[in-house]
Amino acid sequence: MLRAAIFIFVALQVATSFALGDQVFSKFPELITVDTHVYKISFPALPDNNPELDGVCSYLKTKEVDPFSIFHYIEVRKDLPKSDKESTLIHEVLHAISHEYNVFLNEEQVLALESALYKTFKKNNWEIKIPK
Repeated sequence: MLRAAIFIFVALQVATSFALGDQVFSKFPELITVDTHVYKISFPALPDNNPELDGVCSYLKTKEVDPFSIFHYIEVRKDLPKSDKESTLIHEVLHAISHEYNVFLNEEQVLALESALYKTFKKNNWEIKIPK
């Protein structure tokens, strides 16, 4: 579990941009790398064209971003409230980490880590910058 927590922290620093007070440390990326795979992050109206999903992490399917590159992808539903978008993004990045590093977190563990990370970020005034 400690190994998973280390990977989660590193990946979330890449996957999100944090602000501490007024100081912003990075901008929100459209692409993140988890281990050796690149994931495209987007905020469509319906992730994976499924109205029942708030988010999806696809490490099995790919989407063509341009004619020369294909990426795995993370999608978070665009119309969610800001706090739900933030939590969902954390959740989907955890799935990517679990897969890429063979941590094999089950859904219950992903949900627990999502909640713990989100609360920790908020308690320490780290803002997860989500594009509008």
